[in-house]
Amino acid sequence: MYAVQIAGLKSDTIKFYNLQSANAVAQPLQAGEDIGRQVAKVAQDGKRVLFLFPDFGANMTSIFEGIEKYCNLPFIGGTAGDNLKFQQCYQFHNREVMQKACCAGILAVS
Repeated sequence: MYAVQIAGLKSDTIKFYNLQSANAVAQPLQAGEDIGRQVAKVAQDGKRVLFLFPDFGANMTSIFEGIEKYCNLPFIGGTAGDNLKFQQCYQFHNREVMQKACCAGILAVS
């Protein structure tokens, strides 16, 4: 069994930003810091929420700690996985296939 999750949104009042960090499983704190730095570069105006989708093998606590060093905003999401087999996970970001990564998106309402 295979599963692919795709979400499509369009808005004139919401800006969308996509982010990623490559080594979320091997270096979760650094991956979180990388995501946090990317989030901090996004305009601070309006309300923002971070959708976070790291590989299921990543240490979520360390990723959260890394993000929170650079920004403070609400998180939504869960881990990317393989139908609970815990063997292999692929993530797609900007036409790139990644593994052991952390992908994220920001929705910012101005």
